[in-house]
Amino acid sequence: YEYIGPGFVSLGLSTLQNDRNSLQAISGLSLLQGKAFLTGTYMTRQDNLAQTKDGFTRTTQGMITLSLTPTPSFRWNLGGNLLRMRKETGSDTTSMANQIRAFFVTTSAQIRMGGHSLGLNLTYYYNRVRSEVFQDSTEQGRHTGGFTLTAPNLLGPLGLRLSLNNLIRQDSLGIDMSLRGNATLLARAPDGKWSLSAGLSYSKTASRQFLELEAGGEARLGRVGTLSLRAYHRPPSGERSGQTRLTLTHRVSFR
Repeated sequence: YEYIGPGFVSLGLSTLQNDRNSLQAISGLSLLQGKAFLTGTYMTRQDNLAQTKDGFTRTTQGMITLSLTPTPSFRWNLGGNLLRMRKETGSDTTSMANQIRAFFVTTSAQIRMGGHSLGLNLTYYYNRVRSEVFQDSTEQGRHTGGFTLTAPNLLGPLGLRLSLNNLIRQDSLGIDMSLRGNATLLARAPDGKWSLSAGLSYSKTASRQFLELEAGGEARLGRVGTLSLRAYHRPPSGERSGQTRLTLTHRVSFR
């Protein structure tokens, strides 16, 4: 539980909001000898406790997640989330409310095939947003699904990563869908002192489609840090202009 009075002023956090209270509760339960874990979270918050302003804002959120790990190489997550925020001013023309409902499923697995190690990730997210402003309400749903396949030692030090993601949006105006695919070749030195990557991405929406090319490398320079170079190019497509970007980064770690 947290309470911050209306007259409190923080000397260290100038952006800290006063005149509010919040309550948060988190609980977890381990099942099936640690192979399943269930967690739940509840949070509520409200401001303008001293009623020095017109109206108040109240936020309430609840979330539950179930994680299953039947084997060390397989993991499955399932969860849901409900978020409500209401700003009450005492007037129908300025009051507003938002509600977000979300659901997700993720799966990750490590697969052994002929001496090669493959990593597979599958994801699905769904959220629905409802907004009420000035007595008008709008609602939008979004489905996002995708998979990623990684083979870090496909041909010795050469690896491959494939990914595909699909987004579907639905509202009162109709349905809009977008698709994005990516293929990346990866190479890494056995001692980890350098790595290289080159990738090709393809994106398609209802109004346009375009390609993207990316390449880069990273090298460890011992005590002087890490040096990386990244190149990006997107050819012109229709009315959309092309873009080329080159980034050089030097990282230094002090220990």
